[in-house]
Amino acid sequence: AAAAANDGIKRHDLRGVVTNVYADRSALLVRHEEIPGFMKPMTMLFKVDAATLQAARKGQTITARMSRQGNDWVLEDVKVVAQP
Repeated sequence: AAAAANDGIKRHDLRGVVTNVYADRSALLVRHEEIPGFMKPMTMLFKVDAATLQAARKGQTITARMSRQGNDWVLEDVKVVAQP
């Protein structure tokens, strides 16, 4: 995590709901809340690592760190929020 913090990539905290899992694209479709001062609420495709892709399920509420890396939007440090 320390290396990630020093790589020059700007990251933003995100909270949203997984609306679809695209294993063939290593990506999740996420409907996220507003990111104050950066982005309005919307549904976006995010690249994720293999472990996150394996664990992700449609309908999960998640928190994560989002960033733009090259042409891709990426989610890191994805955590499932406990459902009430």
